[in-house]
Amino acid sequence: MNSEAIEIEHFEEGKQKLVGVPLVGSKLRAILLESGFNDLLSLGISMAGWKLYHRQVVVRNNRWYVSIGRLIRDADKNQKVIAKDDNPLNLRRDNLILGPGRAKFRARVKHKRSDVKRNRRGVRPTASA
Repeated sequence: MNSEAIEIEHFEEGKQKLVGVPLVGSKLRAILLESGFNDLLSLGISMAGWKLYHRQVVVRNNRWYVSIGRLIRDADKNQKVIAKDDNPLNLRRDNLILGPGRAKFRARVKHKRSDVKRNRRGVRPTASA
C-alpha cells in the first residue's frame, strides 16, 4: 500500500465549486462538482487510486473497478454514461448524460466486509451510528 498523501484540489470556476482528484501514475486530474465529490465520500468511495481505464475514470473497489461517472449519474445496468464534451476527465454532473446501452463497468459498491460477514457465533454485527 502506498502511503503517499493524495492532494485533492478545491477551486472555483465561475460560480461553480469544483474538486480536482489526481489520477494514479499521471499528472491528470478528474474534475467534478463539489456536491458530487461529497456524494462519493458519503458512499465510501476512496479518493486514492483513481485512474483512466478505457476512457473512463474508475477506482478499484475490492475486486471490481467502479466507474465514477456511473456513480455520479446513478446509472442503471441498461444505461451508459456519455461525456457531452468527449472529455472523460470532466465528471461534472451536467456534462454526463445517460444513454441506452450496456456499460463496460457497472457501478458496484460493496459493503464493508465486517458489515456483511457473520462472526463466529453466527450473529451479524450491529450497526453503530
